[in-house]
Amino acid sequence: MSSLQIDWPGLSHAFESGSADTHFYLDRETGAVVTPNEEPSLPKQPAEVGEIAVGATGDLHPDGVRFLHIPHVDSADEYQDMEAYIVTVADRQLQGELWRAIRGSGAFRRFRDKLADHARERQEWQAFHHSRVVRRINEWLTDLDIHPANPLQPPTTGGLPVEGQSDPAAESQELIEELTLLLLYLSSWEEQSGPSQGARKAWKGYTFTTLNGLEDRGLIHQSRKARSITLTEEGIALAREIEMRFRP
Repeated sequence: MSSLQIDWPGLSHAFESGSADTHFYLDRETGAVVTPNEEPSLPKQPAEVGEIAVGATGDLHPDGVRFLHIPHVDSADEYQDMEAYIVTVADRQLQGELWRAIRGSGAFRRFRDKLADHARERQEWQAFHHSRVVRRINEWLTDLDIHPANPLQPPTTGGLPVEGQSDPAAESQELIEELTLLLLYLSSWEEQSGPSQGARKAWKGYTFTTLNGLEDRGLIHQSRKARSITLTEEGIALAREIEMRFRP
């Protein structure tokens, strides 16, 4: 694992400001964030996101790679951030308004506009979003086997519940996930042919955060390319248990 002095402000800016037309690279020798304008040897348009650009390295990197293309936060990631933040909002009226704001096209603009009149929640959102960006950067560096000489951990947002005290946001999210699981199960069908024969499927149509939470718990399998999810045996069993709770 290599140790590198990271330019955290520059790397955060690259993750948040990069796009299909704007590209940033991490210099593995200096830790600096550079652009093709600053380093002419870099491609202005990588062949694909995450491509590694080869540059002069001296003896530092036996793989011959000096500049690494920095990925940027895509719209799906940003949408998941909004969903995850809304779950934490204590003001139930504002929470409902934010859920409605992110439905359909123009979700990001309406979300920002809704928070514009709520200074405290706007600051909490900015801290929450920054925390998620720092976490993604750390995961990216870890995947590349790069150890920051100046590590930066995601800032704590909103505080953690003390031992023995419940976490309302976590309890609310768990309830949302279980009710969603029940709806998925009740609207599911069994595949009758092909490699998925016998698998219980259901259409997507629920929030990214909720579906990802169910997948993390091993209750469903999903693919970004597919329009349906597959319930696992554990998911089917829990859904049936939840169904029994609601029976008179």
